[in-house]
Amino acid sequence: MESSTSNRFIRFTLLAASVYITIIFGAYYYNFRELPISKTDPGAWAQFGSYVGGLLSPFFSFLSFIAAIYISVILTRINEQQKENIQKSENQRRIVLELHREWNSESIYRSRTIAGKLVREYPKDKMFILESKVESDRVVHLWIVVGFFLRLNFLIQNQQVDEKMTVSLFGELFVWWWIVSFKEQLMNCDWDSESHIQELKDWIYGKTTDQQRIPWERRAIRDLENALEEANTTPLDM
Repeated sequence: MESSTSNRFIRFTLLAASVYITIIFGAYYYNFRELPISKTDPGAWAQFGSYVGGLLSPFFSFLSFIAAIYISVILTRINEQQKENIQKSENQRRIVLELHREWNSESIYRSRTIAGKLVREYPKDKMFILESKVESDRVVHLWIVVGFFLRLNFLIQNQQVDEKMTVSLFGELFVWWWIVSFKEQLMNCDWDSESHIQELKDWIYGKTTDQQRIPWERRAIRDLENALEEANTTPLDM
């Protein structure tokens, strides 16, 4: 935006100078075109120089004054934008830290612990099946975890969080929940939350490399395989 404005200002200044200079020389030629140019009288050239200088000097002084004001305004805007960017970055980091503090709070810790046991106990069941066969006071903790990630996705999509910090603090956590639970238990249930969780998954996978995610995925897949093996070998009396 600033670059476009600067370019317009420069073009306008050059155009104004060109027009003004053309008018000065045009007026001189129009009035004195019939008079011969002196080759022997330096005074005639001095008069011509005085004419041109007397008209151009105030004009260019005025342009210099306008340019100084313009540069001052631009520098002020740049400083203000830098301050806004710094403040925005600080707010984004603060929000991520608050989310991380919330994730490790006593209430969320309890919910994600209960929810983690639940999804590993029923690794093959969709969410709506879990709601019909498991006590609601257990399933609600799984929805608390889902709600946390939905809120995280909302903040990401609205550019309210620091991206690097978000990936660092929540990338591995989400990959675990995606592989162990969300991918099979939440997707294709025809709920609005599906698209937002998928959106968060796409964002995190887009912000990380395969090399970075391989250890995260390996641990999650190992936990899922153990849960599936246990579910296949242990009958559930529910």
